[in-house]
Amino acid sequence: MPAKRSLYRKIQEVLDSAKSVRAASRADLVQAITDSNNEIFHTLQYNARLDKFEPGISKRVVKQTVATCILLDLISGDGRLTDTGSSALRKAHFEGIVAKQIRAHLSFQGLDVEKLNRVIAKNLRAEPPVMPTCAVLWEAYGESIPYGRFARLLTLLAHCGGAQSSQRKIYLHIAA
Repeated sequence: MPAKRSLYRKIQEVLDSAKSVRAASRADLVQAITDSNNEIFHTLQYNARLDKFEPGISKRVVKQTVATCILLDLISGDGRLTDTGSSALRKAHFEGIVAKQIRAHLSFQGLDVEKLNRVIAKNLRAEPPVMPTCAVLWEAYGESIPYGRFARLLTLLAHCGGAQSSQRKIYLHIAA
């Protein structure tokens, strides 16, 4: 089960916001989500006046989540839901649609899921075994995509049931 503040939950919140807010642009959607002050987008931020860290809305996290939704074609560049995003709003379809969009994006970036699975199997059978973490998979095959994005997408794929992984993010299999 994804954590309360995981990308999985943040995407759900962005889609809900895009449905209810009549945004004229991506910036309008980001501002509407920021103004909602939803705790899911809070991070600890330093308050120099009080000399301590306090929770507060992170516009950077909101922007990053909206960008991920656009990357996965759940939201259009103008901040509105796409047909795919509208379908993903139905809880029963959310995981399947997001997993499908992640696989499509990886494929668009030239990453073949079957090749990733072969790297996983090879590393697990190696002597001594090499744990197929995100970093190992990226170094072996994923350098066509920035590492941070690759890691976020693989974690999100696992949360959506499209990949098997351990708690330590050791990937065992990615569904095709």
